[in-house]
Amino acid sequence: MSRVFLSFNVETDGRLTNYKVHRSLFKETAAEAIRVMKLSPKWIPAKENGKAVRCKFTVPVSIGTM
Repeated sequence: MSRVFLSFNVETDGRLTNYKVHRSLFKETAAEAIRVMKLSPKWIPAKENGKAVRCKFTVPVSIGTM
């Protein structure tokens, strides 16, 4: 199993943008983590004073074989 640490912005409309890989053993697993995150549905944006705002997120993505 390989783990990729990936950051991105959650925009005010829930879209994910500005992907950046922080740690990955292989460039192929980094590319796969980004590909999978791009397939995810829109996220719920952060709110500040009741208004949607852009937020930066960092998540670990585990990739393995079955």
